[in-house]
Amino acid sequence: MASHNFGLTLPTFNLRAVITLHVFEKFRPAIARAIPDIVMFLKDSDNSVRSNAVSVLAKLSERGAIPDIVLILKDLNGLAGSEGVSALGKPLEQAEFFPAIASAIPDIVALLKDWHQPDGSNGVSALAKLSEHGAVPLNGIGSLLTFDIAEFRAAILGAIPDIGALLKDSRSSIRSNGVSALEKLSGQAEFRAAISNAISDIVALLKDTDYFVRSKAASALAKLSEQAEFRAPVSCAIPAIVAILKDTVSFVHSDAASALANLSEQAEFRPAIMNIIPDIIILLRDSYSSDPLSVGLALAKFSEQAEFRPAILSVIPDIVALLKDTGDFVRSNALSALAKFSEKVEFRPAILSAIPDILVLLKDNDYFVRPNTASALVKLSEHAEFRPAVLSAIPDIVALLKEHQENVFCPYIP
Repeated sequence: MASHNFGLTLPTFNLRAVITLHVFEKFRPAIARAIPDIVMFLKDSDNSVRSNAVSVLAKLSERGAIPDIVLILKDLNGLAGSEGVSALGKPLEQAEFFPAIASAIPDIVALLKDWHQPDGSNGVSALAKLSEHGAVPLNGIGSLLTFDIAEFRAAILGAIPDIGALLKDSRSSIRSNGVSALEKLSGQAEFRAAISNAISDIVALLKDTDYFVRSKAASALAKLSEQAEFRAPVSCAIPAIVAILKDTVSFVHSDAASALANLSEQAEFRPAIMNIIPDIIILLRDSYSSDPLSVGLALAKFSEQAEFRPAILSVIPDIVALLKDTGDFVRSNALSALAKFSEKVEFRPAILSAIPDILVLLKDNDYFVRPNTASALVKLSEHAEFRPAVLSAIPDIVALLKEHQENVFCPYIP
């Protein structure tokens, strides 16, 4: 392997020294002569060597390295790929690199077509990072200088139809990459008109044969709804999102519940969502949910909107009944939901009547449920109505401290 002009191989090269020396103009010619050798390390068989090479080139912001950084993004290991994503962002600190980076955008879009998931994710991250720049900090100056980067943004805009085409790819991971890329790019106003053309294809993915794609589509539509331009087509998708509340894969219906809860933050969606609360209560009975708290947290988000509270109040007895369910996670889900609902004064009388059933769970035979019960009681104690009951339970809560269970799960009750 070639050695660079400093007589050191890259794995032992002092990166801080190179970066420090580069500050001084008189050292730059010598460092510049070493760059071709550093570029050679981008194709080294050792992943750590490639990663170090990317870091050096990113800091030095050498124009000629841009195509090789794109190659690094394709690295199947993933570590160097993530370094490459960061590296692509570094040259944006200097306007002269915009054309070189813009020319690399088609190659970055091509990464989304890679079947290997980490590479596709790196391509999504790279596009998102590149799309964010409008004002660029000058090195050594604490102010911002705004450059005209219309051509640079145009390169990303021109790639959006190609990204949209990925939604119909035969490979599920590629369809998912396409959804992720469009979701991230939607944060920039100038891309939204082009992304709008793909909304119907994202909606179609709610019925995809791949469960991960279905889940991703639901989450992405909720995210897209944050932008006013997308709310009309997203509104038409709500029945399809509601339908996957009954998906046979647990994390899909959990993500659908979360997506609907996020959609409920927009007033225009609430009438279409209003009647789903009983269906979400059914999901609390899922003992094998990949995210056992997500449904409870979705219900908690619904409770933030006054329109949903009557429906939630009507199903609190059903949640209380789950405290006696045979499923350990079902009992824990119910505890978490009731603790969260206690923040709303109108729910407290119904929850207060369930205190005896909650206290029993301090001696539950499951070591997950016992500490979850203690956590729920701590949350309830924030409100005066529950403090006498919590006071009576303190000896049992203290007794839990004597248990020496490893990896005991204590829930997050926001």
